Amino acid sequence: MNNKFLLDKKITFVGETPLDVNHAGNKARTDIDIVLNNRYGKCIENVVSLELKGWINKLGYICCKHTFKQLLNLCRIKDRIVVLQYPFYHNFLLKHALRSIISHNYTVLFIHDVDALRSFDNATVQDTLKDLNKAQILIVHNTIMAEALKNIGIKTQMVVLEVFDYILESVPIIKRKLGKEIAFAGNLAKSNFLKNDKISSLDSIIYLYGPNYKCNKIRENNIIYKGSFSPNEVPHNLDGSFGLIWDGNSIDTCDGPFGKYMRYNNPHKLSLYIAAGLPVIVWQEAAIAKFVEKYGIGFSVSSLEDISAIIDCMSDNTYSSYIDNIKLLQNKICMGFFTNRALDEIESFLDNEK
Repeated sequence: MNNKFLLDKKITFVGETPLDVNHAGNKARTDIDIVLNNRYGKCIENVVSLELKGWINKLGYICCKHTFKQLLNLCRIKDRIVVLQYPFYHNFLLKHALRSIISHNYTVLFIHDVDALRSFDNATVQDTLKDLNKAQILIVHNTIMAEALKNIGIKTQMVVLEVFDYILESVPIIKRKLGKEIAFAGNLAKSNFLKNDKISSLDSIIYLYGPNYKCNKIRENNIIYKGSFSPNEVPHNLDGSFGLIWDGNSIDTCDGPFGKYMRYNNPHKLSLYIAAGLPVIVWQEAAIAKFVEKYGIGFSVSSLEDISAIIDCMSDNTYSSYIDNIKLLQNKICMGFFTNRALDEIESFLDNEK
């Protein structure tokens, strides 16, 4: 390690301005920005976290949002301890500037997604290796993700987040009872299992929340669309007894790239449901199934067809224990506990390195 990065122990970060949309796709990045700002003060620069399609949009984005001076300022950042959020959802010039920061600073990368674990395409893996192995510390979702990254060749030190925070000014009051009403929140355009013919046979009512409901052409009688809310509003509007975390095309397993990716990642839905005080149902092969079991906040299934029988056999006392355990996590997640804990671990490591 080059100790010049540690002479001034002050940590700084590149801030983000996400797109304002009615789903929680940017909520995790925004919340990390809030914690970083509270801990370390004003960021070095503020960038727009938004992936645009089409050369006209990208040209306008480069000219209006990122001046040449700002890009130059980012490239000049050297010999500091810098926290960046990864991957970089920006235009190619800004991505180049942020990669320059990784090369010339003691860099902590806060990992949101790893495309290499979603596709295992060789080119994608090589790009991931280039970025992540240049950093000094990675904050990763869970121990399973950490092991998977080591297996594809990542040698950078890792700190485990365990779960994403979901910061709220007002914490929802939990008033729920055991039943077969299940909430599912997210971008409904990619949730193809909701169009599966077999979903109508489930002995449950599914409440849907999020954008692109009409795009999915969901017409089953046991599915009720409840609307689309901003990330800060949706935890206060989730009805039902459980929150579902599922992906892919099938109701029998989580399949396809998004479904298989659940073996490694922490879906942000988990944080949303905890913030809402909603016990969860998750695929038993998902990485977060261990988290759900550890904290006693719900149950896992191999197929959505298993849900009804499990709830039929569930006692009110078991459900009450889920609620009690959710309350403990809810307060932590809404205050940024897990992000702060990961940063505490990094600061402790830096103290030992000096």
